[in-house]
Amino acid sequence: MSFLRPISSLERGDHACLIYDDPARRDDVLLTFLESGLATGDRVVYLADDADGRIVEQLTLLARPEQFAAIGSRETFLVDGAFDAERVLTSFRTVRDDSLAAGFHGVRAAGEPPESLRRNGCSRSLTEYERRANQLFESGDMAAICAYDTRTTNAEALVGLIEAHPVVLFAVGANPRLRIEAAETGAIELRGWLDLTTLGSLVGPLSAAVTSFDDVVVDLAEVDFIDVAGLRLFVEAADLLHRRDGKLTLRSTPAWIGRVLDVLGYGNREGLILQ
Repeated sequence: MSFLRPISSLERGDHACLIYDDPARRDDVLLTFLESGLATGDRVVYLADDADGRIVEQLTLLARPEQFAAIGSRETFLVDGAFDAERVLTSFRTVRDDSLAAGFHGVRAAGEPPESLRRNGCSRSLTEYERRANQLFESGDMAAICAYDTRTTNAEALVGLIEAHPVVLFAVGANPRLRIEAAETGAIELRGWLDLTTLGSLVGPLSAAVTSFDDVVVDLAEVDFIDVAGLRLFVEAADLLHRRDGKLTLRSTPAWIGRVLDVLGYGNREGLILQ
């Protein structure tokens, strides 16, 4: 699983999850992703019940005949109010096959399930669907972003939905439960709680530091808790830095983190220094 892939790196074969807390942030990400699909010769599908007029207008303007379609998510995911995962997967396979037969290079889709599937615990049924959907991307003919609103998606199901996607993107604002101070030297100081609910607010600053510096230091002295997702984020950052002969140093690291990294198979990771 990757938390630090930039949206510009997504290509056919990628199945990504976008976690967002504001429709404007979501739409900026989806528009960038779908525009790229038009430029690479893919058929582009935008799934939204309340389609953003700016997205539809822009993609319609850029698309060649039959290259772009905006489809309601309710009609895609529900039949008489019921969700049938196999029917939805079959529908996407048909779109993919028809698009290739029509001469398009592939399919690029983005959007989100209807709100009724994301509320009141119903979103649990989406977790297994998203895991099964990974098979659609094995042929390398499709790319997709599945958007989930942190405000309307069941919190427990959201963990499973994130785990079901090989790539996770975030379009979220600052979270008061995790305070982040990033210095111009590449050092980052954290205070509070680092888990899947706050991780998104760290991705941007950490990604910027990894891009700008060969060596990055993250101070954990004031961190109260770190979950497995947070540790995975640090390992991914360390791997990216190590490719440039750099390193990520975790300063004031509790002893238990080293033990958990060993259990996860990340012990003695090159590029990751625990202090």
